[in-house]
Amino acid sequence: MRKKASVRRTFYRSFCLLIVLPLVAVAAAGSALLYRKLLADAREMVQMRQEAVSSALTQDVRQASLQLAHFLLSEDSEGLALVDELPASSSRRHETAARLESIFDYYRLTGRRLEALHLYLTDGTSYQLYTGLAVPQNRVKEAAWYRAARQRPGEVCVGVAEPGTLLSGKNRRGDLLLTAALQVEPGYGGSALEVACLYFETDAEEMLESYNSEAGAVRMALALDGAFLAGDEALAPAVERFLGPEGVPGGGMDWGIATQVRNTGLTVVSLVDNRKLMAGYERTLWLCAGAVAAMLGSYALFSVLFLRRIVLPVQHLNEGMERLQQGDFTHKLPPEGHLEMRQLLQRYNDTGDRMQALIEENRLREEQRYAEELKALQSEINPHFLLNTVNTIRFMADLARFDSIRDMAADLMEILRCMLRTPAERYTLADEAKILEAYIHIMEVRYSGSFSFRCAFSPESLACRLPKLLLQPLVENALLHGLEGCEDGEVSLSGRTEDGVLYLSVCDNGVGMGPERLAACLSGPGEGKAGSSIGLANVQRRILLQYGAPYGLWVDSAPGRGTCISITLPAGSGREGGLPCCAQ
Repeated sequence: MRKKASVRRTFYRSFCLLIVLPLVAVAAAGSALLYRKLLADAREMVQMRQEAVSSALTQDVRQASLQLAHFLLSEDSEGLALVDELPASSSRRHETAARLESIFDYYRLTGRRLEALHLYLTDGTSYQLYTGLAVPQNRVKEAAWYRAARQRPGEVCVGVAEPGTLLSGKNRRGDLLLTAALQVEPGYGGSALEVACLYFETDAEEMLESYNSEAGAVRMALALDGAFLAGDEALAPAVERFLGPEGVPGGGMDWGIATQVRNTGLTVVSLVDNRKLMAGYERTLWLCAGAVAAMLGSYALFSVLFLRRIVLPVQHLNEGMERLQQGDFTHKLPPEGHLEMRQLLQRYNDTGDRMQALIEENRLREEQRYAEELKALQSEINPHFLLNTVNTIRFMADLARFDSIRDMAADLMEILRCMLRTPAERYTLADEAKILEAYIHIMEVRYSGSFSFRCAFSPESLACRLPKLLLQPLVENALLHGLEGCEDGEVSLSGRTEDGVLYLSVCDNGVGMGPERLAACLSGPGEGKAGSSIGLANVQRRILLQYGAPYGLWVDSAPGRGTCISITLPAGSGREGGLPCCAQ
């Protein structure tokens, strides 16, 4: 359980580090960039509106100033000369006024919304070329812009007329009425003119109304000398506070921009409410948060499925492999996860079954090998006792002058001595050759030399190891069964090494075997008189048990053609030094 919890903890830690944190970081960075972009766009939009209103005001003031200056000073100051004639002759006053209006119409700019043109004379009188103002003369002369024009001769001073000064009581497009006042410098003439005042409307108020018509986060207003003049009247306290010493807007506004109109006391003010400005941002932020949450949810669901279908099956497979390393081949894993994982787990279970089957097969082979070795040992019938007995027989035959019996006993003693004294792990083909030499001498005496025997072992093959009494049972079978009833029988042995393989053969020219008998000899326990311990099947089993495939025994036999048995063994070296080959 600790490993499983560790795997899950590692998996979820990796999920958080590789997916959750990057996704949240990207979302947070994107939100911050979006917030900054919106603020930058808002400032740019406010600045554009500020410039539009300020440019409109500047253009209107410039055109009004040019129109007033051209009217009075163009054509060698003809306008000023006519103004000087106004108080001189009352009889020609109407004619002079008509001429002034003609000059003014000539220099009047098309499209300007002119409301009135007043000429204030030095004798205290005034003349209105365009009527429409309902304001006493003394109130006009008390205005700041009028006093500024008196103080700065030759400079057009712009100001704002009081609301309601028109006879209609209200301008056609609003209450904002600008005025351009000019006092001519000495030297141009016009001694009768004190100040010429041109009253005109501006597009700025119309633009403010259009911008403020939307219930947006940005509200605009126009101020004169720090006091609210036009725009959204609800912003009057906030505008005056923003333009005051504090410099901070009130009334729910967070920040603002102020633009001063050159050569005037007018200021264009824009105040911004961040809450309204960021309303769209907040909606976008919530949408992004929902999208991020949905993505995290989908990733989490995918991660849980990935954990259950891939990670945990891999963990179970790893635990199963540890059990295999500890030798537990009975542990089974339940197929789970995706198709590929289920197939992999099933292959693991199949591998465990095959390993268990191989272990059982090896156990049975070891038991069979042990039984075969036990039978071989039992067939020796106590070699020490048998050796002592044969030695006694040889001694008695020597006393009785029976040379043939003495020689047979000596050969038998040689066979027993070689088997008894040579360890199985150091038993070589040379040892087998000595046993075969003694055995052939015994069989020649027994059968009175009715067969011949040839042996050809290469010198390097004599040092190769092999199981004890591997060739003797085959030679015995050849003599007892292969040459049975044959005259001039012959048994030949050969041995050689090539590419790390020892090749042995035992051949006879006897009666041979048919396919059925050959199959019975290879599969059965033995052949008749030879007994189960020295049959072909026994030799084949011994080779396979000790060396395994591809080594073994092969028989080539046919009735009337004799039998040839071929054996392949690994050419493992035994003890050093050459030993004598069997007799030729």
